[in-house]
Parts: sequence; structure tokens; C-alpha cells
Amino acid sequence: MNTVLVVANETLGGRSLIEAVRGRVERGDVRFVLCVPLTRPRAGLVIYDDAVFHAAQTRVDLALEFVHAEGIEAIGEVGDPDPYTATMDAVREYGPSEIIISTYPETRSGWLRRDLIDRVRQASGLPVEHVITDIDNEG
Repeated sequence: MNTVLVVANETLGGRSLIEAVRGRVERGDVRFVLCVPLTRPRAGLVIYDDAVFHAAQTRVDLALEFVHAEGIEAIGEVGDPDPYTATMDAVREYGPSEIIISTYPETRSGWLRRDLIDRVRQASGLPVEHVITDIDNEG
């Protein structure tokens, strides 16, 4: 069975990512590991650590509920606040055969500004698909 690591945060429910997951399911025997980095808001009031964790865990739980309802095997976790560290931790833990990373478009993505896709591709040696998810324009 192939294991696909899916790394996403606020784009977790986006149409482009769901299509990428369904495409893997159509290819055959696969299970998914969802990793949601524990990211903090960039601006606003003081946010308590437990509230930030709860929000990330809620995204994981909702995504798992959706994929399980589709008959897709998946597990999920909240990862390190740094998306690179979260991804590489999950690679070491689960030994995926490939990685899907979902981000906002370049103009809105902090992950792309930090060159996450290429860094993960180089460090992991695995195929990495970058899925751009523009939730605001998905309709």
C-alpha cells in the first residue's frame, strides 16, 4: 500500500486538493497521512496556545471525517509550527512514497515565500506535488 503525505493548513478543504487526493485513490491501494502545521495568526489579538492547537486539530478532524465518508483510508495529526519541520517529521514517522503540499497562490502564501516545496523535495528525495488552492475563488 502506498502512503501519501498531505500537508495543508487553511487550504485543507480546497477543491484542488480534494481532486489530487481522489486522483491518488483512483490509481489504487493508497492511504493518506494528513499533516496540519500548527501555525499562528499573523495579526490580531493575543491567541492562547490551546486555542491555536484546537483550531488546527479541528481542521484535521473535519478533513478526516470527509475522507472517511468517501471511503478513503487516512490518519491525521497537527504538526510542528514550522511547515518544513512538520513535513519532514511526518516523512520520518510515516515513510510516505510521495507528498502533496497544498498552498494558497503565490501572492498569499508564506510557505512559498519560504521555498517550502523545493526544500521538501530536496530534503526528502520524494516526489512532491504542489497543489495551489485559492479557496476565496473556488465558488
